[in-house]
Amino acid sequence: MKNSILKSIFLVSFLLLLIPSSAYSSEYVYKALTLDIPDCEVTGGGIANLPPYDSLLLSGKDWHMGFVDSGFMRHCRLISEIDSTVSCERQDRIQMLDQLIKENSPATQILFLSLPDDNIKRQEFKDYILYSSTGLNKHGLNKQSMAILVDKRTKKTTEISGRFSDSQLKWLRLKPL
Repeated sequence: MKNSILKSIFLVSFLLLLIPSSAYSSEYVYKALTLDIPDCEVTGGGIANLPPYDSLLLSGKDWHMGFVDSGFMRHCRLISEIDSTVSCERQDRIQMLDQLIKENSPATQILFLSLPDDNIKRQEFKDYILYSSTGLNKHGLNKQSMAILVDKRTKKTTEISGRFSDSQLKWLRLKPL
């Protein structure tokens, strides 16, 4: 417990130190992903390359996004304990995600932090498939958003979470089909 608190404090301190150095750039890279963000949209951010905290955090006036590779597996394992039909194996990920969003089951709601009537979007690009749950909550504010980006070749996932809309997801430099 004490060790995880210390790791969390170190991570937050590390991220806060990086905010001024990244505030004026308009291109951000997270592993193989590139984001083209309009100038002056980003007011803060940070990078952590300390496993399991390998992540990129960006924030602006009314939004924030975190990119993490380990988040999907953590959520998938939790769901597979509840629903034995869910497979977290890499080769099954696209088929499993397609089935979950079609059913809009409780597992889908856990994985995408969505409400029962939320529509999970599936967008296909040349190298990736993007599953996303964004939008406004019942009070008209951006809800907690979740997107999962799956590399078609490796089936590796990147989880994008925070408070953002589809317009922020368009900042990802994804090649159309």
